[in-house]
Amino acid sequence: MKKLKWKLTIVFILSLYLVNIINVMADDCVHEWGEWYVGETATCSQDGKQFRTCSLCNKQETQTYSDPDAHVYYSYSEKTTVQATCTTDGTGTKTCAKCSHVTYLVYEALGHSWNSGNVTTAAGCETTGVRTYTCYRSGCTETKTESIPATGHDWSDYERITKAATCTATGVKEYSCYNTGCDKKKTEIIPATGHRWADEWYAKVTKKATCTTAGSKEYSCYNTDCDEKKTEVIPATGHNWSDERRVIKEATCTESGYSGYVCLNYCGEIKDKQDIAKLQHDWELIDEKEAKCKKAGYNYYECVVCNEGYEETIKEKGHKWSKWKEVKSSTPYKEGLQKKHCKRDGCSAKKTKAIPKLKKKKCKVKFYGNGGTVKNKSVYAKKYWGMKDYGKLPTPKREGYKFLGWYTKKSGGKKINTKSEVPYGGSIKLYAHWFGPKGEGSTITKSEFKRLKFDMTYSEVCYLIGGKGTLTYSYYGTSTYKTYVWDGLDGYPWSYARLSFKDGYYYQYYYYGLRD
Repeated sequence: MKKLKWKLTIVFILSLYLVNIINVMADDCVHEWGEWYVGETATCSQDGKQFRTCSLCNKQETQTYSDPDAHVYYSYSEKTTVQATCTTDGTGTKTCAKCSHVTYLVYEALGHSWNSGNVTTAAGCETTGVRTYTCYRSGCTETKTESIPATGHDWSDYERITKAATCTATGVKEYSCYNTGCDKKKTEIIPATGHRWADEWYAKVTKKATCTTAGSKEYSCYNTDCDEKKTEVIPATGHNWSDERRVIKEATCTESGYSGYVCLNYCGEIKDKQDIAKLQHDWELIDEKEAKCKKAGYNYYECVVCNEGYEETIKEKGHKWSKWKEVKSSTPYKEGLQKKHCKRDGCSAKKTKAIPKLKKKKCKVKFYGNGGTVKNKSVYAKKYWGMKDYGKLPTPKREGYKFLGWYTKKSGGKKINTKSEVPYGGSIKLYAHWFGPKGEGSTITKSEFKRLKFDMTYSEVCYLIGGKGTLTYSYYGTSTYKTYVWDGLDGYPWSYARLSFKDGYYYQYYYYGLRD
């Protein structure tokens, strides 16, 4: 028993010694670690444990770990607390469905989303422009710019002559830039054209050569706006006498002529001049004008040899008057007028003469009441001066009728008023014309209706009926239309007459149940 204890003691001491040796060796070991392996699995609420062992000294290391994928997140649990913008990050949270763990999220800044850009400064031919881009994300007002290269000049194909070249001086032509907003121009020199003298055929003779003196001719430059000229001498021609004697001046009835040898160069020189005796006149009637009433005529004669002429005067004829003709009759208050004229063709002479006034004469006018009374009589007579206005006329009376005026006939005829002229002499009859009889009461009867005529005015219709109608319809357009209704019997709506008026004149009707 004691030996066993002793042995166990020795083993224990040796084991302690070995452990101590191993620990000393481990502290000095250059570890070669193996892979980590999971000893305790991590959950969403508790960390797990991982282990690894040194392949040299068997030393073991332990560490805790968490598994972010252990949490269970659903999309509806994610909430944005701060929206991300173009330049700043956003934030949010999401909650584990198992353990309610909250994870804080960061959303990266979105960055600007630029539009296609707008030209804020157009590029010129020699200057750069600017294109500005704007971020179109909601709430962002950031902009950026880009340079637009200068376009360069686009010179026109057509030049404008600012100074035309002449024969001796250079000109200038100018080109404009086609680009909008550019007023730059460039110029080029136009070489002098040099003179372009006219051909021989178009030379201007400034001094004609004669038989005895030299002449000159002038050449003009054809170029526009050039007035330079050059001259050349034309040699003298010398005389060129005709082969035969010629009549140089014909003899006339008033002058003698002559003949000789002439220079064919038309210099006017004559050789061996001889006179020719003058001729006798041979008269011929060339023109004539007939004498008028108040204007003399003439005959004109001309010599057929020398064309000298003379005029022979023909005395005036005087007027050939027509008989007097009355053109305006005389009255007791005004003279008349008569005229006569010259009967010769082409003469417009006229004469006038007054016709004496007629003797004043009164005529008797009878006024017939024609159913009415005039000055309390059926017939009233009064005298008026002939061919003068009637002036004041009598006014007749007739119970229940409206007086229309005085007429020359009992029915129809011509209406007479205060300005009408009284006939000259004789007896005159005038008749009163009436409108009516006037209707009675405010309702319409069949007999009253039968007296109505188309084209009567509204006031005339009201007079014949005896009262005004009730306006039931009106229309105003190119013409005015109105409709009025009159009752036929008081208190009976089925007895009535409906009359329509166009522009104030009766033109259409409908009636029902009218009493006699």
